[in-house]
Amino acid sequence: MTLPNILTAFRLLCLPFLIYELLAGQYLIAIILFCLAGISDFLDGFIARKFSLVSHVGALLDPVADKLLVVSTLVYFIYQGLVPLWFLLIILFRDFGQAVGLAILKKNKMHFDPKSQLTGKLSTTGNFLVILIVLLSHFYGELALYYNWFFYAATFLTLLNIVHYSMLWTKIYTQQT
Repeated sequence: MTLPNILTAFRLLCLPFLIYELLAGQYLIAIILFCLAGISDFLDGFIARKFSLVSHVGALLDPVADKLLVVSTLVYFIYQGLVPLWFLLIILFRDFGQAVGLAILKKNKMHFDPKSQLTGKLSTTGNFLVILIVLLSHFYGELALYYNWFFYAATFLTLLNIVHYSMLWTKIYTQQT
């Protein structure tokens, strides 16, 4: 197992502890766990590319770990009334669309390199920032004044990601048929 894959596994292992700490109201510990998970997300990709440790397993597990971290945390925030449901629904729509797009390409035996795209990285970063701002607002209440700005910015990045992948997969589909 490569170091980037270990870091991705670490991120997955942080998730149940993060959710437990959120449920227990231990927001400082939750912030630390979330930041460690976010740092591991950056490091696994950086190390994989820098040292040629990119693997098929890592290319598949990394986005799964990101999606589980974001969706699980947002579900908790929605339950607490801290995040609007529409924000999560747009993210789930994107994830469902990506899964359907990949399934169509695979079903038609079309080649697609699953390496991450810039719009995906920006979208994930936007989602991570929303989560971090909501967590930090437990200590700095004035951050709640900026929620909408962060929601809209992250939503824009997610929509941009949807458009980008739709165009990319349409191009691949039309070129390979």
